Amino acid sequence: MREAGYKVYYQPKSVVIHHEGITSGKDLTSGTKKHQVDNKKKFLSKWKPVLELKHWFPDPAFAVRAKWHGMQPTVLIVDSVVPEQDKDAGSVRMHNIIQLLMDKGFRVTLFPESKQEAVYPQYYMNLGIEVVKHSPCFEAFIAERLLQFDFVWLARPNTSFNKLDIIRKLQPNIKIVYDTVDLHFVRTGRQSKIDQSDNMAEHSNVYQAEEIYLCRHADVAVVVTAVEMEVLKSIDICIDTAIIPHILKIPEQQLIKFEERKGLMFLGGYRHTPNIDAVIWFANEILPIIRRSISDAVFYVIGSHPPEAILALQKAGEIEVIGWVKDLDYWFNKSRVFISPLRYGAGGKGKNIQAMGYGLPMVTTSIGAEGLNLQNRENALIDDTAEGFAQAVIELYQTSSLWQDISVNSIAHFNKNYSNSQAETQLEALYMRLFGSNNAEDFIRPDIRKLLMQLDDKNDVIELRKAFFLNMLKQGIDRPIFIWGAGFFGKRSSAVLREVDVIVEGFVDSDSAIHGETVDSLTVYSPDILMDTHGIKPFVVIGVSLPYRKEIEAQLRDNGYFEEQDFCVCQDFLNVY
Repeated sequence: MREAGYKVYYQPKSVVIHHEGITSGKDLTSGTKKHQVDNKKKFLSKWKPVLELKHWFPDPAFAVRAKWHGMQPTVLIVDSVVPEQDKDAGSVRMHNIIQLLMDKGFRVTLFPESKQEAVYPQYYMNLGIEVVKHSPCFEAFIAERLLQFDFVWLARPNTSFNKLDIIRKLQPNIKIVYDTVDLHFVRTGRQSKIDQSDNMAEHSNVYQAEEIYLCRHADVAVVVTAVEMEVLKSIDICIDTAIIPHILKIPEQQLIKFEERKGLMFLGGYRHTPNIDAVIWFANEILPIIRRSISDAVFYVIGSHPPEAILALQKAGEIEVIGWVKDLDYWFNKSRVFISPLRYGAGGKGKNIQAMGYGLPMVTTSIGAEGLNLQNRENALIDDTAEGFAQAVIELYQTSSLWQDISVNSIAHFNKNYSNSQAETQLEALYMRLFGSNNAEDFIRPDIRKLLMQLDDKNDVIELRKAFFLNMLKQGIDRPIFIWGAGFFGKRSSAVLREVDVIVEGFVDSDSAIHGETVDSLTVYSPDILMDTHGIKPFVVIGVSLPYRKEIEAQLRDNGYFEEQDFCVCQDFLNVY
């Protein structure tokens, strides 16, 4: 199909049922079935160049990698869950990173630490990504895939802390990126001050120890803002850092005019505590001030998993808790002002970046603006007090010219810093640091490339050994040929010899209980048959595995048989026919 110019797709949910032998039987020596032997030789001859180029040495350790038809670098992404790209900014960022990795030529495997509803794993499988399901032991998984991955992307401290050393131990040549997503110790440290919590402050200290450990021992630590890069450098100047910010794709659309918009919009996932705090603070302390000047300003609370504390804020005509929505375009085009009253947090705030991409002017705090290079009254209004924040919202809500200026500047700032092309440039720089190249073929681990070259050479040696094996059989063609061993390897040896047109008289087996039985249409004899040949010494092909092979070789030598002249071992050739 590929030779004819078609692209081939693999559907892993398809089921093929093979009724073995139902049409032509199972006997390779008679009927239509016997053509299978000849056709295999023709197939191998016809497609030899493709098979040598695209199909690897038959080692089970290569099986998962080889199934992807050809040499492509592979990346393992380990995160808490499969990214839920329609629910939170972190997932949107990871989703777009995955897309850019695939565009670069990577094959992607996702290893989520937690189970979740099937819709998200299925979404990524439909993109051609392998999603590992129900794997109870990460170490066992890595041990099974020693030759698969060239690159590992670890995300978040809780998920990564116990996995980094496992990867280093089992795959010392692999490149590892640790993606902070946001610096958890910065976020929880700020939260401890807002909540005045000693426990949260201690939690922040634990996070800092974990995150610095991960950043030090990964090949590169990825952060989302220059601010967080400086935080890490202030702790350990030797940490190698790279910035991969939030990446968002905003659909092209005509910007809705100021006069046609109403309401205040907040967007966030409420499994993230800074978002809960922001909504409650705004609803209780800021919105009442705003409504004294703008009585019809409705506060739309949008985002997944709102807790009871958020749902309780619902008040008709004032606060509408919308929850998760599939289509955000409607809300970004309906609302007049985006509010982001974050009092603590870390990293780059994806919600703020998304608002800028839609051209929806924003009022935020210094925490919300952190790392985004925002300038007050140029591409956002910024204030940290309840009164000041409220007055900024009122001014922006009521002033068309200010709204228009910030809207235009927001889109320009987004296009310059958070577009796909910008992220692609930053990933290209990361590839250069990790692999010294931007060529996808160079991303494949050096030890794997070396092993493949070695196995290519091994195939050449095997071809010579195979030719030697066949030559020995031809020299003994005027002698009866027996296979010692009627088990699995013996039957495979029989199939190999049949394919090269060598006639086998029968099997020899030390197990007296099967003497006289028939296996693959051949009779099984006791070893006495070799000594009772009326002057013609049979040629013996040993078709058993170690350690029995050595015992048989010794027994043959004791009875006057010489290696290569009177006997040889077939197992070395079973995997190459």
